[in-house]
Amino acid sequence: MPILNRRQFLGAASAGLLTPSVLRARSNSERKFLFIFCVGGWDQCYLFAPLWGQSDIDMEPNSTLGNANGISFVDSMAKPSVRQFFEMYGNQSCIINGIESRSVAHEACLRLVYAGSSSTESNDWPTMIAASSQTSPMMPLVTLSGPNFVYDLGASVVRVGESGQLGQLLDPSDFTESNNIDFLEDQWLQEAALQRGSGSGRLAELRSLTNLAESKLQEIQDLRHSIDLSGGEHFENDLSLARSLLASNASRCVSIGYMGWQNLGWDTHAANHLQGLHFEELFGDLLTFMQETSRDEPQLYDNLTIVLLSEMGRFPKINFRQGKTHWTHTSSILIGSGIRGGQVIGAYDNDCISQPISLETGEVSSNGTLLLPGHIGATLMTLADADPGPQLDGFNPIEAAIL
Repeated sequence: MPILNRRQFLGAASAGLLTPSVLRARSNSERKFLFIFCVGGWDQCYLFAPLWGQSDIDMEPNSTLGNANGISFVDSMAKPSVRQFFEMYGNQSCIINGIESRSVAHEACLRLVYAGSSSTESNDWPTMIAASSQTSPMMPLVTLSGPNFVYDLGASVVRVGESGQLGQLLDPSDFTESNNIDFLEDQWLQEAALQRGSGSGRLAELRSLTNLAESKLQEIQDLRHSIDLSGGEHFENDLSLARSLLASNASRCVSIGYMGWQNLGWDTHAANHLQGLHFEELFGDLLTFMQETSRDEPQLYDNLTIVLLSEMGRFPKINFRQGKTHWTHTSSILIGSGIRGGQVIGAYDNDCISQPISLETGEVSSNGTLLLPGHIGATLMTLADADPGPQLDGFNPIEAAIL
């Protein structure tokens, strides 16, 4: 058997069958997830908790009760984008109130709300969903910013810095150096010369591995050609990159940490009025994201679940610095694919404390369940068709939130 040169090898490889995992990578059948984590603790009295008239609760100034598509919310002239979002997408949105993080320390709450456990031997929800993918995306989870907790599923996570390093991580030259395609091709040629057509299993294995590597290289080159991988320092840029990664099937999950207006953060121990600015920008950018995704990527739009979280709420009473301290009760918003929208599940009592609910109906019930982050995790695993595993033992999904 003559020894093939590189060009002849590539021609022969291109005629071979791709491995099943590569074929699956072209599929767009799995539900995709976009996680937006509002780091610092949002104020439920600016959106989720309509508790006017209570002496121990300071609501958003000049606010009223809003209602759109079955979603009741704290409305005000300072947040027109919130109202517009629910008017347009409330029928796809489900607010879940009364989730207790059971801590007021930021680091503990971040891990509890995102992974359901304070243990370092736990993975967060995006990581678990990404690792369960059946379609072998190139980067199952891309964390553009914000928290990320990984224990034993690190192979599924690409953690990107906040200065546009994704393009550097996806440098095609890294896939043609001696430990990748070049190495596989050299091994193939050497094996071909040794076996001289004897049908070596190792020869077939090397051809399959090289086909896979070449396919991944092509995916990377296509991705770099079609997507601006430089990123940016603004939330709307992160949303745009997230849409591209998800629509191209490069990722199943993308997570973003949103630090609020001017990146001033949600941890408003002073100047609590910033909460209104944060919510206005968040929903304004999210509104644009939904409109552009619906127009430009309809298949992704129909198959995308958006998860909004914050690690805690704010104590309902204003302090002497016109801010609010930490509060163990918080809310979440689920939007899009698989979500039973047009509803608010759960509630706060007149002291802004979480009330138990029926997981089946979502209604407040004295015999119901007090929501913990693990219930959110179980709900997300159900939406992702993922095995919750031992990490979520004892937690049932909120069936009322799922179509």
